[in-house]
Amino acid sequence: MFHDLGVLESACAHVRPEEFLREVAGLGYDVIAIEQEVAGQPPKELQPSALVHRLREAQAAMSSRDSGQGHNVLRVTKRPAVTILSRLTIIANQPGELAHLAPFADRFDLLALRSSSEKVVQRAMQQDIDIVCLDVSQNRSPFRVKAPLLNVAIETGVVFELRYSNLLRTAALRKTFLAHAAELAETTKGKRVIITSGAANLLEMRGAYDAMNLCSLFGLDMHAARVCVTTNAVDCVSHGMVRSQTYKGAVAMTIELPVQTHDESKRDAMDLTN
Repeated sequence: MFHDLGVLESACAHVRPEEFLREVAGLGYDVIAIEQEVAGQPPKELQPSALVHRLREAQAAMSSRDSGQGHNVLRVTKRPAVTILSRLTIIANQPGELAHLAPFADRFDLLALRSSSEKVVQRAMQQDIDIVCLDVSQNRSPFRVKAPLLNVAIETGVVFELRYSNLLRTAALRKTFLAHAAELAETTKGKRVIITSGAANLLEMRGAYDAMNLCSLFGLDMHAARVCVTTNAVDCVSHGMVRSQTYKGAVAMTIELPVQTHDESKRDAMDLTN
């Protein structure tokens, strides 16, 4: 399953939800995350974008229509369903901006941090963050990810994000991003790294295989690139599910239904025959 876990809300701003979903499916993606960005501490009342709900409703309606046409022998292929996730990205360079994240950990499928501060990244890895994206927007490379920080990421389940839309914008940003991505690829060999579009519009999204090919620009081979948009992304989503559905990743709340005994089953069957 191919994932793009970083699609900005604006990418769907000028197209109908059904059209957007068809485009995404046509690019080969099975799972996408709609990303909201907030600078600093998020407002307490912040909720996932209404766009996420509209896309999920549109996908359910499309899937229902497809299943209703199952008898049509002229329909050769079935349109694949796209899973829609919610993502909150906090842009922060001060440790205090990461306080009180617990409410958002319950509301959003994925929590991400974008920062150029190593101290902030280290702190975030001990909290509810799923994704770390090092900020290259100031046209300068952030700190270098070294083995100790990578080991923390492996231990806590956090992934590092590379956004290929940085290659499609200004020449200065492209140069900075390539230098940063090459350093990250050299350190990690693709381990705990995901590739996302960071697309602000549909034109910035590339097909899953095109995204993998772009990884060759910063030193990842096709196998490592494929892991970045499949296995590592699946691990990231699973990390978010564990975070949001369990207490401190250890205890999940479940409801057990009463189990019917053999005698009760036999009695019910006798009642039905009478």
